Amino acid sequence: TLYHNGQTHIITENVGSNKRNGLVGDQYVYQQNLVFDHMKQFVKTNAQKKQPFFAYGTWTLPHTDSSMPQAEANPGGAYEPYASKSWPSNTKIQAAMITMIDRQIGQLIDLIDDPNEDGSKDGSIADNTVFIFASDNGGAEGHVDSGAWDRNEGLKGSKSSLNEGGIR
Repeated sequence: TLYHNGQTHIITENVGSNKRNGLVGDQYVYQQNLVFDHMKQFVKTNAQKKQPFFAYGTWTLPHTDSSMPQAEANPGGAYEPYASKSWPSNTKIQAAMITMIDRQIGQLIDLIDDPNEDGSKDGSIADNTVFIFASDNGGAEGHVDSGAWDRNEGLKGSKSSLNEGGIR
């Protein structure tokens, strides 16, 4: 379920599905892609109007379920760089989620610089835009994956705590 402008939007393809982990097939809609596609269209449309606007995107990644579209395992996909790692499956998915965020945020910044998507800086709103990226919390407690990363980089606390590891 997603919410937009006070309206509830049910992702009918996902109704009745249980929590999933791992790479999932095309029968499911990956909500993060819906959020990103809508944000891209909103920024593009409003940038071309040459009027000030406010956009607030809610990226929920990385988060559980640890799932990602199967297509992201294809060459160039967010999962592909981690597929051969000896990490646990959920760690590979979490790393791919972070890669997906990096790519999507980069595409939004590119769109701010080139809202017409024609390779020209004509129409750029980059000089008159404030872009803030923030996280909602630190990593989950006890999740230090051998060979991957320490999700809180040694900070005290974790998700749901008021210590640095929970809020940074």
